[in-house]
Amino acid sequence: MKTMRTKTLFLSLLCSTAIPSIIFTSEKVNLEEDSLQKNLRDAIKYHDITNVRQAINAKVNIDETDENDVTPLMFARSNQNLEAVSLLRENNAKAFGLNEKLIGQPTNNVKELVRVADSGNQTMLKLLLSKKGMDINQQNYYGHTALICATMERLTEAVKFLVNNCADVDQKTYEGDHTPLTIAALNGCPMIATSLLANSANPDKTVMCGRTALMFAAGHGHPITVEILLANKADAEQYDDNDYTALRFATKNGHQNIAKLLTDEAEENHSETVKLLSNEDDWH
Repeated sequence: MKTMRTKTLFLSLLCSTAIPSIIFTSEKVNLEEDSLQKNLRDAIKYHDITNVRQAINAKVNIDETDENDVTPLMFARSNQNLEAVSLLRENNAKAFGLNEKLIGQPTNNVKELVRVADSGNQTMLKLLLSKKGMDINQQNYYGHTALICATMERLTEAVKFLVNNCADVDQKTYEGDHTPLTIAALNGCPMIATSLLANSANPDKTVMCGRTALMFAAGHGHPITVEILLANKADAEQYDDNDYTALRFATKNGHQNIAKLLTDEAEENHSETVKLLSNEDDWH
């Protein structure tokens, strides 16, 4: 009987000490995860791509949402950190958790419109847009419309669908730092740029620092997008707030092929001007 009581007491003590140990380990893991999440979002915010990569390599949960239900990928998009966006997408990060239960129910929630546009699901987009009161140009708390988000995610078919349904192709984010076209130019998305321009996007609309889509495409080395913009009468001689032209951005960043495109364009325009002036007598 004594032996049985001793054994029972031992097992009781073992269980009572094991439980706090498990709880402590769980709390430690949670603290480490919280710290990694903070480091990841700080790195995204300050465009520190090295620390973004380190956080991902440390196996941080890249699909964790914050108190506003925002994932790291959405946070990177809102901070216009396109390097982080690309890196997160390479690691299969999710932008949103698509809530299919809300599809088919009356809703004015732009968040669902953005989520569905981000999914690229045309059927869901049509269904959601058919609901009373849904505005295709509604903005979320970052000032992003569904079209802006679809452009950032390079969802060509979603962009086509949205512009064909009267999405505002020149809508700026709340801070005025980008339009769909400047994002397409920055990312080097010629098909998206073509869709936007075909639906009357302004190629010379300025955003942050007075920059145009052509300046972004030239500065980031996207020759096909540059050609498309030039074909749509983008002004190659426009200056930004720091007196930079698209040519200067291309030259500064070592994109000689684009610099040649822009120089040839300038020479062609100059020759046409000279030709018009030489034939001035024909105007009378």
